[in-house]
Amino acid sequence: MKRKTVLVVATIFSFVGVLGLYFYSCSIEAVSIQVGDIGMGDVGSIVRTSGYVSDHRLTSNGDLLLTLADYQDAKTIAIYIPKDVYDSIDDRKAIQPGAQIEVVGEVQEYEGELEITVSSPDDIRILQYPKDSNLTIEVLAQNPELFGGSRVTVSGQIQNIETLYMWFQDEYVKATSFQLRYSGEYGNYTMDCLLIGFDVSWEFHQGQLVRFTGTFGYYEREAKWRIVSDDMTLHS
Repeated sequence: MKRKTVLVVATIFSFVGVLGLYFYSCSIEAVSIQVGDIGMGDVGSIVRTSGYVSDHRLTSNGDLLLTLADYQDAKTIAIYIPKDVYDSIDDRKAIQPGAQIEVVGEVQEYEGELEITVSSPDDIRILQYPKDSNLTIEVLAQNPELFGGSRVTVSGQIQNIETLYMWFQDEYVKATSFQLRYSGEYGNYTMDCLLIGFDVSWEFHQGQLVRFTGTFGYYEREAKWRIVSDDMTLHS
């Protein structure tokens, strides 16, 4: 067989092989699964799952590391998004703590822990922006550790509202302290809130239904979980 013929045949076989791999990869459907059901047996599998971003960190290389939380079963899983994928996501700035997202990726094991690696910008979708979060005070109260550091938006009836003064960023400023009360499926819940830099105690009254956005965290000095904001994010 002539060298030219061999080259043509080899090229055809290579093309057919690549084409076959492409169609095979396209035929692999992601398995829909809850965060809490992902285990070591899923390593190597392509999965589709959703949850709330509870931690967000960019590495020095520009890769994005997320912690995805499912408040229904109080489970989390790490999400790894390489820099080239992250840079290609149009709405990447919305991937922040408190956002609800859906991801598709391969389950891998890294340093003994499970993580999902996202390989395409099309495989991550924003289901809900942080400011539109529908987390309830009941959910936060039942699983506070999952959402520590997250920016959340909650609704409730305002109570125990008062003005106070405090040090903030080397300044002595006014602040508004209040609680939000929420009647949930399993009882009544309250959440401590703090709005720094604003005195709005005269604008709101006891029992008024409001919506508040802030960062949820644990404050050791008071030994309590609280939502704090230094923007005017309290609205009726």
